[in-house]
Amino acid sequence: MIRRIAALFRPYKGRLAAVLGLIVVSAGLGMISPFLLRDVLDVAIPENDDGLLALLAIVVVVLVLRVL
Repeated sequence: MIRRIAALFRPYKGRLAAVLGLIVVSAGLGMISPFLLRDVLDVAIPENDDGLLALLAIVVVVLVLRVL
């Protein structure tokens, strides 16, 4: 039965791989945001590092706009 289902998807193998790849990329981008927020709260704000804070804020905005 698995072979019959796999045979149905065979013509769409490239598209299926692309969709799975995009899902992995989207999940990865979703995981980056909490780590950036951690750096903002634990490093940039306590050390009054305005340059790092601005850089991290720009990266978060770019990631949010990319996901949309």
